[in-house]
Amino acid sequence: MLRTLAVGAAVLIASVACSGSGDNDPTSTPTPSDPPTPISTQVVLGADEYWFFGIVREVNSGCDVDAACSVTVEVLKNIGGGALPAGETVEVIEAYGESPIRCLGDWSSNPQIGDEVDVLAGREDDERLQICDSARYFVKRVNVDHDVGTPTPTPKPSSG
Repeated sequence: MLRTLAVGAAVLIASVACSGSGDNDPTSTPTPSDPPTPISTQVVLGADEYWFFGIVREVNSGCDVDAACSVTVEVLKNIGGGALPAGETVEVIEAYGESPIRCLGDWSSNPQIGDEVDVLAGREDDERLQICDSARYFVKRVNVDHDVGTPTPTPKPSSG
């Protein structure tokens, strides 16, 4: 029993002595770096899923007739999933027009040309993405409906 207490005390003293060392110098100045990755982006994405930030360059509202509704987005920054190079433009489908296929993704912010958007979408074909296959997919305006990297909109403060 005495031997167990002696070993326990030695471990405690060693752990206290080690915890005081490190690079936690309060007088040091942090160096600028990229902002930390939001926790919400640490989700598992499939090989054909793309999460990125960009600017809407074109809006196609053809689903009122018999075509797909979509936005063409210029990629500014990848957030996760498959890689899309900055500067590339990609069409993101949000509805298939007169089709029995219902899109599950969120398009509620109604992005317009010039809007900054946060996009989480799946691959449609070699040239296009879509938000129809999953309720977690979205195209949302940034700093209007939510911040980049948040899968659900940030509530707007009430004005009253």
